[in-house]
Amino acid sequence: SEQKRTSQIFVDDGMGNLSELEDQKLYMSENRVYVDYEDIPQNLIDAYISTEDKRFYDHNGVDWLRTIKATVYYALGNSAGGGSTLTQQLIKNATGNNDNTPQRKIGEIFQALNLEKNYSKEQILEMYLNTIYLSQGCYGVQSASYTYFGKPVKELNLLECAAIASITQNPSKWDPKLHPENNIIRRNSILENMLEQGKITKAEFDSAYNAELTIYDPEESEDPDNDPGESSGSATGVNSWYVDAVIEDAIELLMERYEVNYNVGEQMLYTGGFRIVTAMDPKVQQVLEEVFTDTDIIDEIIGASPGMVKPQSAIVVLDTKNGNILGLVGGRGEKYKSRLFNFATQAHRQTGSAMKPLSVYGPALESGIINYATVFDDSPYSYDDEGNGWPKNSPAVYRGLTPVITGITNSVNTMAVKILDRLGIENSFNFLTEKMHITTLYRNKVINGSVYNDLSLPALALGGMTEGVSVRELAGGFTTFTNEGVYCQPRTVLKILDSKGNTVVDNALLTEECLSRENASIMTKMMNNVVVNGTGSSIKLKNYVFTAGKTGTTTKNNDKWFVGYTPYYLGGVWFGYERAQSLGGFSGNPAMKIWDYAMTKLHEELVFTPDGEDGFDYQTDRQGNAIPKIYSDVIDPGVLTLQFCQTCGKLATEKCKKVYRYGTSNTQNMTATGYFTADNMPTESCTCHVEVTFCTAGNHLASEACPEEYLKKR
Repeated sequence: SEQKRTSQIFVDDGMGNLSELEDQKLYMSENRVYVDYEDIPQNLIDAYISTEDKRFYDHNGVDWLRTIKATVYYALGNSAGGGSTLTQQLIKNATGNNDNTPQRKIGEIFQALNLEKNYSKEQILEMYLNTIYLSQGCYGVQSASYTYFGKPVKELNLLECAAIASITQNPSKWDPKLHPENNIIRRNSILENMLEQGKITKAEFDSAYNAELTIYDPEESEDPDNDPGESSGSATGVNSWYVDAVIEDAIELLMERYEVNYNVGEQMLYTGGFRIVTAMDPKVQQVLEEVFTDTDIIDEIIGASPGMVKPQSAIVVLDTKNGNILGLVGGRGEKYKSRLFNFATQAHRQTGSAMKPLSVYGPALESGIINYATVFDDSPYSYDDEGNGWPKNSPAVYRGLTPVITGITNSVNTMAVKILDRLGIENSFNFLTEKMHITTLYRNKVINGSVYNDLSLPALALGGMTEGVSVRELAGGFTTFTNEGVYCQPRTVLKILDSKGNTVVDNALLTEECLSRENASIMTKMMNNVVVNGTGSSIKLKNYVFTAGKTGTTTKNNDKWFVGYTPYYLGGVWFGYERAQSLGGFSGNPAMKIWDYAMTKLHEELVFTPDGEDGFDYQTDRQGNAIPKIYSDVIDPGVLTLQFCQTCGKLATEKCKKVYRYGTSNTQNMTATGYFTADNMPTESCTCHVEVTFCTAGNHLASEACPEEYLKKR
């Protein structure tokens, strides 16, 4: 309130050099309009003072007489005695602390006394009248004036001033649009107070008392553009999706720094003249916006049919080493307004199997419960009364004894459930919430009288949680694998400076050690197998640069996911309808297709240009493009490479290389290359493949009756 300057958005190039995003300055929206004290009519000021705090100019922040009366009322069991001055109400509005307890009231008294030592009565009134809630989504008298009367507050007459002042005590009850009959009772009472205290003359009182109030209707107005501005946004009218996210993050940081509520934090951001330093990479953001704005390209990528309702999609791209959000887009198509609902940061959707590396495989690997080769029985975990097995796989087959690497590669649901059962639901839940800072998992949370709980196998093993997870948080969890086992919380805002360049908020990087470097590397090898041989094998980027990732599809096919990474970028994509419904009209995984297209665009200058500046050796692909040979570079030096048997998970022997299937002459090599740590590796050799004498005449085990010429060792 002291500065009332436009805040600015800056980009840090990683070397400490800041450059301003010229077209992304911030100003207030139509329901968040700040007004200077000089432009507030005296009648409005008098209406508030005469009704809310008639000794405002005489006390030092606390009206002791009213406070004593309120204390007596409280002691007698009446908590509605009031006693708050405008100064105290300002503190309550700013902090959002509205607890009706003696402790809160005592703290508020000391805050009010301190506030009045540092600020003038005019400054306190100005801030108060700019932060009060006045129904219809209005905060402050300026926005209320435009909403109810279609004009700036300085043009209000006495009747209109009394009408606005009437709303404050109980906005839902005294709203002049919704309850005009209530508002007239309240505003008449205010006019009586003003007359009694000599704020207005008898003639003014008579002209306004019981007078008819005309409410502004924008549809009937001759000047429909008579409003304080477009929706909150940049100087050009519309912020990017990234700046939308910056605004929300900056408000939260200011709320935490100054211990204020959302409304005041928002006021501070738009009027405080701050310099918001962001982690955006303008080139990354430009590429993502170009991809998502062109709906024709997206439709072609996902195979959308003409005339069908087009689902939404969102993407977040992170720096692999620190989790900084380099770019994000929160919706498809041309962005027509600032601060739209952001599907990249604000939508929470079930993740399906995309959660498995975070909730199952990562923590189970770190705890030593599994390794790359551990074998589980791919069979139902349980059966219902009708004999149907749960969970079901997709495709709906059960494979029998299956190693972990096959389980994650083909997204085998039964294995994820059985591994989680062995890990422990509580351990998985704690790993997600405490280590990876997933904020939308419920532990016995009551919503509308119902209790929701994500401490379950379906929620954690199969991604069927109650609320879901945002693209931002899910992608952030994968930084654990790209950053040597250390989780980095995604951030758009690096720091906030005041108008003089002083740091007021240092949004330091939040990190958590989740996995060892070796296990993070092993998880990366596993997810590389997903895109090379498994559910992500249609990813084309893998042909040019090392790629790892995980697909996800929810039970009812309402949501599709892909989170993947290269040595350069980590990205997550969600695809689904705004209101959940089946994606049955789409083949494959549209989220994965969008990810592949967008990430390929991002890698064009990095990977497909044969300059060799990144230090990798280069080879030439079929089109003559130079591509780096970096497939071996992802393996941590502490990881051991061993051959294991896929039937039992033990060290492979020569017998494992040529195993006959019973009753046939077909053989299969049951050995595979696995990646292990020294303290979590197979140490015994395979004994499950036994050499037997077989009769080729009848394709059965030999007996004494079998002719010798048909006997074979197998």
